[in-house]
Amino acid sequence: MKISQVYSTLLFLASATLARSVDCESAYALCGQGTTPQCFLEDSRLPKPKKWGWHNQITGTFDATTEITCTLWAGAAKCNTDDKTNVGTATITSDSFSIDWAGGYDIGEVHFYHGTVPYPKLNGVNTVAPGQFSNGLVYPASETSWDIFGDPLTMGNYFILHAKICPVAPSGSPSAVPSPGPSAVPSPSPSAVPSPSPSAVPSPTPSNVPSHTPSNVPSRRPSLRPVGTCQEDTAYAKCELVNNPVCFTDTNNWGWTHGVPNIGTFSCTLWAGAAQCDTSDLKKQAGTAISTDGKEFTISLNPQWRLLEVHFYHDVALPTNGAGKVVYAPGTWTGYTVDNVDFTFDIDEGGLQTNEYFILHTKVCKY
Repeated sequence: MKISQVYSTLLFLASATLARSVDCESAYALCGQGTTPQCFLEDSRLPKPKKWGWHNQITGTFDATTEITCTLWAGAAKCNTDDKTNVGTATITSDSFSIDWAGGYDIGEVHFYHGTVPYPKLNGVNTVAPGQFSNGLVYPASETSWDIFGDPLTMGNYFILHAKICPVAPSGSPSAVPSPGPSAVPSPSPSAVPSPSPSAVPSPTPSNVPSHTPSNVPSRRPSLRPVGTCQEDTAYAKCELVNNPVCFTDTNNWGWTHGVPNIGTFSCTLWAGAAQCDTSDLKKQAGTAISTDGKEFTISLNPQWRLLEVHFYHDVALPTNGAGKVVYAPGTWTGYTVDNVDFTFDIDEGGLQTNEYFILHTKVCKY
């Protein structure tokens, strides 16, 4: 029987708030016996720019008795694990996967892809953007084992396991969360016993459960949708000063490309509906995008605006199609589905490099 092309995509978000440092980063599973891993950077089936990481193809017998063991590597740019950080061990069986996390780390997100083809698709194009794995279930952070959606034995032999991990801040640091003991809740007398009130003991209520967005999204404003109709529009980042914005226009698109003469702070304005790169109407300023180190961008929208999608391109050459013609098609770039007012994303391949170009495209809507 021919197996149809199907895949499952699951997202698991942490539901506990722990003391984290700001240095959250990506980790991918590199699996051993019984699998053949392939680095994203070496796979011609993926469009540029490419992220680092691995898909793993099950090559041996995969049945109810099979266990596949994988190492989760963090910050292994170029898929080089030499001197990189082993943040945990994953075990995958025929109906579940589990992670044994190394000490000193907290789970920000876990994404799992499993299918009959190596990668999921975004707008018909292969993608390894973890945000595109996120169709499905949400589990509490206390979980370290999850059921695989569907019947793995009939759903193909490719999988990708990605996590966002965050080093836990040292005890006593300014970011540390006080323990719910007598030291955290003032006591009227030495003999008094602190009451386990909501203010003293975190409870698994919606107030301390992150929304279904990446853990590194700054919470500057509530993410609830305003009441009313939201008018969608395209918005591109125009980054001034050292980023040398150059307008491009064609029959289907407009926006700005940016050169990277050196790595520094990139401060950009998101212009919505600015056809022909016309920025004379200040009401078209949807928000800002800022990168302080060339490794991630933080997008913050102005009041009445909402962020729906993000697409980012960077490479030593401008984007082209199969015939070598320069084409600006955001749907073929690294993409994220957002639906929020603020969003931070990591720049793949270790961040921006000197002498590269970059383009930041978003889909926004205004109430």
